[in-house]
Amino acid sequence: MTNLPHLPAPTLTDRELPAQYGVCRDCGATPALFDPSRDDYFCSPCTQIHTLSAAAAHLEALALPVLASWAHHWGAVGLPQDHLAALLGGFTQEDQTDGAAQLLSEALAAHDVPSYSPAGPDRVLLDVENLPTVDGVTVHTGTYPRGRPYQHLHFTAHHPDGTTLSPAPGLLSRGRDAALFLNASAGDAVLFYLGIDGQTGPSDPFTPRAFRVRAPFLDQVREALGNWPDATPGVY
Repeated sequence: MTNLPHLPAPTLTDRELPAQYGVCRDCGATPALFDPSRDDYFCSPCTQIHTLSAAAAHLEALALPVLASWAHHWGAVGLPQDHLAALLGGFTQEDQTDGAAQLLSEALAAHDVPSYSPAGPDRVLLDVENLPTVDGVTVHTGTYPRGRPYQHLHFTAHHPDGTTLSPAPGLLSRGRDAALFLNASAGDAVLFYLGIDGQTGPSDPFTPRAFRVRAPFLDQVREALGNWPDATPGVY
């Protein structure tokens, strides 16, 4: 391949820019590239400013609630706000101590101490006869682009009225806390999602909280859930 000589970029007016370029919305400079997230053109310096502003807003959202809880706690202990501001100012440069005090005031004003009351226990009534029933499974096998084989279990379930829950990899999937109750009627089992992150049911509102599992599919359901103890199931 022949190396072409490096030619200096031509000087163009804003009317002659190639299609991928435009005029920066913020400062009017050219060339600027289109940003789909903001639906307009921005030059590199303005893009950097927007990025820094987003980072600062992110830091404020993360830090201010923690700063406020710290200040509320030690204020209740008896430390005056100006003493707390002085402590906070110790982590900044000398010419930024006023800014630290202002930041502390803003945090205290925006984030008060939350009220607390203990949550009541969850109570869930299950009618086994009216649970959707897992009554079919399709095994999908294949190979990922880099050669590693995979196997996915796509389950089908039906509501008592005959409505079908379409086969999907996520209908029964790993990562959810679950209890599997054996020896229901006709040898079936009952799968109940205990929930994660403090939720009683699965985070997906379209996934039922519990299923009835037909006996022939019990081993495959256990395989799909994964992370099952090696001990005899149901014996602890």
